[in-house]
Formats: sequence, structure tokens, C-alpha cells
Amino acid sequence: MKKNILITNDDGFDAPGIRAIAKVLSEYFNIYIVAPHKERSACSSSMTIGNSIIVYKHKDCEPFLKECYSISGTPVDCVKLALDKLINVPISFVVSGINRGINTGIDIHYSGTVGAALEAYMMGFRAIAFSVDVDNGEPDYNKTAKLCMIPFKHIMDLPEKKYLFNVNIPSNTTNSQPSIKYTRLNWFGYEDNYHLQNVSDDEKMIYTVKGKRVRIENAPDSDYITIKNGDISITPLKMDLTHYDHIEKFSGYSISQLEE
Repeated sequence: MKKNILITNDDGFDAPGIRAIAKVLSEYFNIYIVAPHKERSACSSSMTIGNSIIVYKHKDCEPFLKECYSISGTPVDCVKLALDKLINVPISFVVSGINRGINTGIDIHYSGTVGAALEAYMMGFRAIAFSVDVDNGEPDYNKTAKLCMIPFKHIMDLPEKKYLFNVNIPSNTTNSQPSIKYTRLNWFGYEDNYHLQNVSDDEKMIYTVKGKRVRIENAPDSDYITIKNGDISITPLKMDLTHYDHIEKFSGYSISQLEE
């Protein structure tokens, strides 16, 4: 009997990446899609509070899909609503992606793709976020989806009841058989360039932002360098952001000392 997989993304219900990974996985699993109705990139773990969420049930899905929905909310809304109300079968894995563009280093804190997988992980599920490099041009998503199966098969039989993996796939590489590497996050930064687009008569200013990665670590064990070398990067993630060294470092200080 086939197991069931929930697939979501942040590029939107009609994005080519989600359909490609769904089709490839459908050879082995029953596939359920719940994705944002439109692109919701870079929304991290945001969720809809105070406003209604509209759910569209699509009856004209591809034959390889069991059920598919698009919703007016965020990727996190998709995961929470799917697992709580929409999908009435036991889910074995939650897959987010394939995202158009890599999610490496500090990208994971902004990414709706990773945010959705993180939400599933916090709810007790096995979760994997997939992203593909687009710096060398638009990828072939069918080829990318097949490459995604390499790390997926590597991960799926792990004994843990829940886990969170961030997987990045190289694109348009000359390496026809990329290696799999377990990596850490690259500690780069961003130079955010805000561009003034327009100023209206009532002095309303409209800006757009185009970020540029800076201070990239040249570390072969990191996700970013692994991808740029043409290999598949798998980064295990966790929710706990506690700085344990600082607990030990500052626990001996009094509050008055810390305020000085």
C-alpha cells in the first residue's frame, strides 16, 4: 500500500516545481497538494491571523494527484490547514518545493519553502524542503525532480519519527551525476539595495529591494559552496535557536552587571 505525501510550496499552486516533484513522487506515493493560490515567497513562518482563509478545491487536477487545493494564505497556513482539516488520511512525509532559487545560509530564515517544512516538523512530521539553483538560467524542473529523488530515497528510510532537511539541487550543471553531501549553513550576509521606484503627489514613496549575497564563506562543508560546486546539499535543521554558550557565559552575572 502506498504511503501518503503532502506537498506545498511558496511559489504558488501553478508553479512548475511543485507539479514536477508531485509527478515524480506519485510513482511511489499518494500525492496531496495544498499550496498558496499565488506566490508567497520570502514569507518565512508567517501565518494568517484575523483574516479569513479562502480554500479552493480543484477538481481538474492531474490524474497522478489524489486531491489538490489552493488557499489564499501562506505556506504555513497550507500545512496547518491541510494536516488539521483538509487531508483526511495519515501523512508520512511533508514536502515543500521545488522552490525556484536556492535556500542556503540565512535564506532559510526568510524562506516560505523552509517555513512550511519547519511547521510540519514542529507538528511532528518528517519534512523536506527542496530548492533548485537558478543563477545559471531557468532549470528543467522535470530533470530537477528526478534529482530530488536521489536525496529523498537517502532520507526517507531514516528511523527518526520526525526530522527536517533542507535540500538544494544544482541546476544546469555539467555534473550529470552530482554527489550528495551533508552540509552546514553558509554564514554569508546580504547587502540589501532598496530602489526608489516612484513618489506620488501625496509623497507616498514606492521602493523595491534586490538583495545581494556578501561575505560568503569559502567553506567546502557549507550548503552554498556545495551547490556552486555542482553537488546536492542536504542540511539537517532544527527549531531550537537557543545560544547555549551564552546561557553558561552570562548565568554568573547579576542583572545589575548586565545593565552597566
